[in-house]
Amino acid sequence: MFFLYLITDTATIPPTNFSKNIDKILKVYFNRKYSNKVVINVGLVLFVSEIVKIGKAFVHVGDGSTHINTKFRVVVFRPYSDETIEGEIIDCDPLKGVQISCKFFQDIYIPPKALKKGTKFDETESLWVWHFVPKDPEDVELDPIGGSKSDDDEDDEKNSENDENNQETHLLYMEIGRKIRFRVTSIKFKEDLSEEKLIKPIKEKNNTEQNKQNLSISIEKVENENENEKEQNSLIRDPYPKVPLMVFGSVKEDGLGLVEWWADPDEDELLDEGNQDNDENDEN
Repeated sequence: MFFLYLITDTATIPPTNFSKNIDKILKVYFNRKYSNKVVINVGLVLFVSEIVKIGKAFVHVGDGSTHINTKFRVVVFRPYSDETIEGEIIDCDPLKGVQISCKFFQDIYIPPKALKKGTKFDETESLWVWHFVPKDPEDVELDPIGGSKSDDDEDDEKNSENDENNQETHLLYMEIGRKIRFRVTSIKFKEDLSEEKLIKPIKEKNNTEQNKQNLSISIEKVENENENEKEQNSLIRDPYPKVPLMVFGSVKEDGLGLVEWWADPDEDELLDEGNQDNDENDEN
């Protein structure tokens, strides 16, 4: 999730800082430039770890500042694929799914398709809810032989399915502020879109004679318009914000989801007993 990355860049030091420690000045300079910024295809830079090499300083004509070529390492946040991370739920949306925060990074999403089977969005509470149907382990029979199943076995399976449908459904809400454990599925980098890069529809006047004379050109324009419309529709349908770095995850597997769902009740009892003993000792 965290790693060191080597960067080479030039720092501009004004004359007022010539008498100060050069290492500290360079760290402050590059921290202001790179801290909390996303380097495309690298990750989110947290802070400058160390200055590796300080090159020769040079001065431009008409400029009193010193320009120093510097190599330095930064600490970068970039989760790996299939890595398991814990975070905190900060938002639930019917289109975007569940948004998670790791305190210093908030563009983490669990899409609706990546939630557990049976999870639905409650419009009244504006929360995602897992409709959990527990399975009784006593009803599960093992077949040690592993042979073909008879008609009686098939009837038993149908009856067990009906029993599951009749079982009580537990509504497990994914509330804001709860701790959640998820598996990273993908990481997407996106450069900032300027006005020039935004897709704009092409509007042209209908001209029958010109279309007859330049048939091949008009066909190419129609194809380009169709491609632009598809790209525009994809941007409109995309519910996620335009940010340089987004992390997507999944909670489908066992052990993933809210941390409290998979908490061991015995451990909770031991913690409660320990807290009670501490309270009694404090009173004494």
